[in-house]
Amino acid sequence: MNGMVIPVSAMDVIRSNFPLRTRSQIATIVEQAFHLTKEAIKHTTILNWDLGKRHEGYLRPLAVAFLMQQKINQGELECTFKFEYNSNKSHRYIVIEKGNSKMTISQVDSKYKIARPAYFRKKKQMANQAYFNYGNEPIYSDDSHIYHLLLTFSSGGDTPEFINIGMPGDAGWMDRIDILKELHALPSQDNLIEPEVKIIPEKLIELKSFVEEVEDNGSK
Repeated sequence: MNGMVIPVSAMDVIRSNFPLRTRSQIATIVEQAFHLTKEAIKHTTILNWDLGKRHEGYLRPLAVAFLMQQKINQGELECTFKFEYNSNKSHRYIVIEKGNSKMTISQVDSKYKIARPAYFRKKKQMANQAYFNYGNEPIYSDDSHIYHLLLTFSSGGDTPEFINIGMPGDAGWMDRIDILKELHALPSQDNLIEPEVKIIPEKLIELKSFVEEVEDNGSK
């Protein structure tokens, strides 16, 4: 018996797992990460020169991951996180978990692009992830099926040009929200993340330690 394919709204999955308040917090975190990256380069001798500054593109996604895990640990962002590895364990990356979704982070050069295939990890099925099959295949409910979302942001500049949260498929976005275009205003003013991250020596040391931790574990 062939299964009947029922589409599930990708936008509903995005909005239910990452409501406006959470999206606003994430947008602020990414903006802070751009600022933190610039300051980290400025205050690091081996990076603050022509060749060193070319590592900005590598450091920026790590700054986003660093601030997100920090805000989660401080209870300021209602998500959880864990680290996973690619198939040959040469790269360690952060996974943000919320509700029935897992979200990875990627830097891209266009708001219309999703990350290159290697970033999706072969073990994750991107194709037809927004469909349920009825018939011989298992039946998933919204609570039991895990959806794989993606956070992308622009690859250069002093501030992000776009920040997407979306559901990727095998041929591009199934749907996405450019959260940079959404108002940063939230229903409640309690526990808001500050617009500017305070760049203090301790913050730069914490970022450096985070980068070393990710690199060391990724090379094992």
